[in-house]
Amino acid sequence: MAFDIRKFKAHYGDANAEATACREDVALFDFSFMSRGTVSGPRAGDVLARLISRPLTDMDVGAIRYCLREAEDGHLLADLTVWRTDSETFEVMSGRPDDIEDLVNVASELGQVAYNLTDESRIFALQGPQSFNAIKPMLSPHEAERLANLNYFRTMELKLASVPVRIGRLGYTGERGFELIVPANEAVRIWSGLAERARPAGFIAADMLRIEAGFVLFVNEFVLPVGAHEVGLAGFSTSNFSSTSLQPEVELIAFTAKASCDVELFQPPATIQRPKKPGELTVTSACGSVQAKGVLGLGYALKERNAGCSFHDPNGQFVNIRNVTRPYFDPEKKRPRGPWC
Repeated sequence: MAFDIRKFKAHYGDANAEATACREDVALFDFSFMSRGTVSGPRAGDVLARLISRPLTDMDVGAIRYCLREAEDGHLLADLTVWRTDSETFEVMSGRPDDIEDLVNVASELGQVAYNLTDESRIFALQGPQSFNAIKPMLSPHEAERLANLNYFRTMELKLASVPVRIGRLGYTGERGFELIVPANEAVRIWSGLAERARPAGFIAADMLRIEAGFVLFVNEFVLPVGAHEVGLAGFSTSNFSSTSLQPEVELIAFTAKASCDVELFQPPATIQRPKKPGELTVTSACGSVQAKGVLGLGYALKERNAGCSFHDPNGQFVNIRNVTRPYFDPEKKRPRGPWC
């Protein structure tokens, strides 16, 4: 299935309340639109090296890493996570189905074993300070103790309501939480159990929360040809994206503004271009933010500009634009690593 946010569940009645539940309590998201694959064998690392520039050979079993998928010239195509599940096996999750197809094809070329597991599982996310308390009643005391000690960007297998589940401590909201990979035939039962203690939330809330946290959405932020350093993700790439035809250099910033368009599930028009002059802002994401009490967005501006530069949107959809800290919420990014309540 192509990644089309307009086809996702938008909300469960009140997107703002769903986002607030995530920040203050716990929310439950269905991220089963993600694609998932696995590769195994003595050269599984070589398969991933053909697809991802970030080194992965030093990952220990149980580690998760955020990675980028880049074109040959280094411009960004998608972001994904790699989960090391044993000494010769990695799992990959991406919103871009092509990444999993490429994983399977490259593995075949190198004589390794890879499968597309997308249809075999569902991916749920518990996000918010009460995530552990929401899942704990579905765990045995032993499994609850194991999960309580799981560190950020680590994964493990456990039994949730007697169902084997892979769980990772990470998320897309800037909050403490978990992502769960659940067998498809048990998904309804697991969702129902979690929903007794966590508020179901749709993609409007997820989009709002990730913008507040400064996270990219590949179908928005990567619609322009940009390199990892321009998005603030240079630490996850060894590629050196440069093209004299795309100069001058840009950077992704956060902003508040007034909008003349509907910003729920906002996506940039296909005609957008990299900014060429100081003050031009190419808007890629926007939402009605609970934290900002108004429109909050992400967009590209020239990196070299005067301090206090005023911004304008060439498309005329946003006015009264003000540059703010990215991430807008929890700028020191301490909350995802915080202790359980």
